[in-house]
Amino acid sequence: MWYTPIAVSTVLIVGLIVSYLTHPLKPNEIDPKLLIPIGDVCCCCLPKSIRNWLRCGVDYENYLEKKVVFVFIIRW
Repeated sequence: MWYTPIAVSTVLIVGLIVSYLTHPLKPNEIDPKLLIPIGDVCCCCLPKSIRNWLRCGVDYENYLEKKVVFVFIIRW
């Protein structure tokens, strides 16, 4: 009965400690292909400034433009 709360608490505490010790990355250092911008799907009607805030500073638009150019070059 107590296994789930104990497991969740343990994971959260260990995760917070490890994150604190390893120092989090800045948003521009994160590779956009490792993240999923669910704010664009769930909140597509919101203004662009709010959607950018929901992306936590990760620039998906430039990443997607680079990816499209790369795919076009490969298929050419």
